[in-house]
Amino acid sequence: MDYRARSVAILVCSLVGCSSPTEPTPSGGAAGQAGAPVGGGGGGGGGGTGMAGGGQTSTGGVAGGTGGGNSGAGMSGASGSATGGVGGGGGSAGAGGAMGCVEAGSPGKTGKQCDPGTMGDGSSDQVEPQMNLPPEAMGDPAGELAPNATLQSEVYGYDFTYRTYKPTAYQAGKPAALMIFQDGTNYTGNFKAPQVFDSLIEEGSVPVTISVYVQPNQRGAEYDTRSDKYARMLTTELIPKLAESFDLVDDPNGVAIAGHSSGGSCAFNAAWWFPDKMRKVLTHSGSFTDLANPGDDEYIELVKTEAKKPLRVTLQSGTMDLDNQFGNWMEANTAMAASFEEAGYPYRFMKSTTAHGPTKWHVVDFPDAMRWLWKGYTLPQ
Repeated sequence: MDYRARSVAILVCSLVGCSSPTEPTPSGGAAGQAGAPVGGGGGGGGGGTGMAGGGQTSTGGVAGGTGGGNSGAGMSGASGSATGGVGGGGGSAGAGGAMGCVEAGSPGKTGKQCDPGTMGDGSSDQVEPQMNLPPEAMGDPAGELAPNATLQSEVYGYDFTYRTYKPTAYQAGKPAALMIFQDGTNYTGNFKAPQVFDSLIEEGSVPVTISVYVQPNQRGAEYDTRSDKYARMLTTELIPKLAESFDLVDDPNGVAIAGHSSGGSCAFNAAWWFPDKMRKVLTHSGSFTDLANPGDDEYIELVKTEAKKPLRVTLQSGTMDLDNQFGNWMEANTAMAASFEEAGYPYRFMKSTTAHGPTKWHVVDFPDAMRWLWKGYTLPQ
């Protein structure tokens, strides 16, 4: 690669992120980012394990740029086509132009992620809410909150309980986005997530989404350990099971994951290992602290030292958050935000004086956090 091509590749990675070869995903790496609609075709980088990931397409590319990017084995990815066609393995961006709109997923299961801009990014002080529930959470769910179902996990050797919420806007045959919540009853109860989805889908700030609310079985081991095990359960067992009942996108930009406390750090952990499956992360008072070995606190340094992944993350914590022998939650979240800033990730960190909660600070901000998280994402319908 000559000096000019290398400079372009570094610039694009700084804008849209490149997958890490250090922690390979079992399915072969993150999907390749495409070039912009004006200024270049997309192309994948190399897959994390040297296997090809899913290429992405750019809508209406004008001049074909070089895909490129290195795989875990050191082989370069394929070049993108002049119209932004399918690139090689997952990870790096194709050279040419700033990010515009990227379509990803297999035929019939695609979504479109357009540049979300930077409004709302960074760290902000949260004003104390004057209400306990936001207007978006009022009333009863209009869709179908299913009764408990059981997932028989071979990854763990025991069962998980979960519920799904199908909004009234969902139509069979038209792929929906997916969002997975840890500590599921916390989000169906305290956060009123089904009602919030109804409101945000109706206003058009969130795509039609099937949401799933998973209960832990052995919470500490599942949520606080830095490994790919929980994420493998989600990606190889739960999501395929959900796909038996719902038409879902397989576009990683159309899959989000969320959680409070250890469920929040667990959500980030899952997306970190599988950015080719999920890229949007919502955390409330995330436990980026020393609760296990290896623990989620290690992400504070890994975010800065590992190659940038195509993740979008929102965080929230307060000065009255937990503070014990395992760490200080506000300090940990502040350090995570600083790592995201240094590494060039799109992130949103709401700082307040709240406790661990969930409190009204967490609940009232939830709709705005969701608006920020899903900004720029649309479905074919």
